Amino acid sequence: MNRCLTIALVVLLLTGSMAIPAFSSEQKNSVKEVVPIAPSGENLELEQKTATNDKITGEIISVNAEESTIVLRTEADVEKGASQEVSFVVEDKTIIEKDNQPSTIADLKAGQKVNIEYSDNEEGQKVAKFVRVNSSEEVGD
Repeated sequence: MNRCLTIALVVLLLTGSMAIPAFSSEQKNSVKEVVPIAPSGENLELEQKTATNDKITGEIISVNAEESTIVLRTEADVEKGASQEVSFVVEDKTIIEKDNQPSTIADLKAGQKVNIEYSDNEEGQKVAKFVRVNSSEEVGD
């Protein structure tokens, strides 16, 4: 009887000592897999910079702040005298700069020369990611 108790005690001690290292190695592995998550506002600019954007330069034909759209005539079209116009959607996260200062769609006006970086969305619309205005290049100045 004593021998059975001794064997049972040894088995319990051995299985208990094996469980502790197994538990601690699981914790170590799970810690290695943890990935830090940045607050949502911090990765916005990074996301825009890493996306592949097309670029276009031209003259603003019209701005509709209520519908968040800009219509642009490209420089190539201006030189050729063509009347082709390109429309862009402006989102809340679109970065707009005038003379290297933050600006808004309400500050844009017809006749301004702009550089636009954009990408196409799922609906086929051109979505402006960056709009840069150089007021020294406004048409009519």
